[in-house]
Amino acid sequence: MSSGKTPVFTSDKIDQLEGALLRVYGQREKPEYQGRGRPPKPRLIPPKDLVYVQLIKERGKGNRVVKTHKRIVFGEEELGKANTSYVERNNLTVRQSIARFVRKTLSFSKRRKQHRNHLKLYKAWYNLVKTHSSLKVKSNRPGRKWEYRTPAMAAGITDHIWTMKELMTYRVTRRMKQ
Repeated sequence: MSSGKTPVFTSDKIDQLEGALLRVYGQREKPEYQGRGRPPKPRLIPPKDLVYVQLIKERGKGNRVVKTHKRIVFGEEELGKANTSYVERNNLTVRQSIARFVRKTLSFSKRRKQHRNHLKLYKAWYNLVKTHSSLKVKSNRPGRKWEYRTPAMAAGITDHIWTMKELMTYRVTRRMKQ
């Protein structure tokens, strides 16, 4: 679910992200014709609420990060709010959970479709089956102190912790596929 507000984007100097954000969120603007030569083509400009901040890392000896700089690409955001810690944490969790994503491994995917399917299965397991201790709530049931929840339960998408059997046998309708 979305709040309708454009999220703040941060990256660690991914060159392609600027163009991708413009293609998704950009608004077409036709520059004013100056009367000479060919009329200019329309161009994409970022909307006022689009914020994209790059965190540039300077590396020293041994490829260690010695200093970081923040650069606003789009929008007006307080530089202190931008960080990549959530993305870095998610990437680490994925790499530790799926052998195909580990760096320098023999467990690579030969086909892109299989790679994507494996990631989709991981996302479903992570959100529907795996309980997260940070999402637990106090229990009202006698003899239980905590009720453990999954991210899908916390978001109100489901009311119970799924089993792997339930996940693997769930019938997906055409409308649900993306």
